[in-house]
Amino acid sequence: MNLTYIADHYAVSPQILPSDITELKDSDFVAVVCNRPDGEDEGQPTAKQIEDEAAKAGLAFIHLPMTGPMMTHEQLDELEGFLEKNQGKVFSYCRSGNRSSIMYQALQQKIASQQ
Repeated sequence: MNLTYIADHYAVSPQILPSDITELKDSDFVAVVCNRPDGEDEGQPTAKQIEDEAAKAGLAFIHLPMTGPMMTHEQLDELEGFLEKNQGKVFSYCRSGNRSSIMYQALQQKIASQQ
């Protein structure tokens, strides 16, 4: 897995496999965010497959699929609530890691504008 930390407690990467969940657990991650829609590429693992492995490992999981750089206010609210519930290292993925980075940065801007 090729992780990129965009904050001390938040890393992103391209698509993972269900078997990668063990490495995330061993690296002290507490939660997984999937920003990739199912069926984007042939043969890609579904969010449910990743979620099932995350549950077995005791990791929280949320599926917030983005199409391109577009996200909804509701998705940002869901991500914010998810992060509040799951304190610790969080891992997020999409096809390249870019959408996951965009969503996290958008959330940080939202939080900053409320202060």
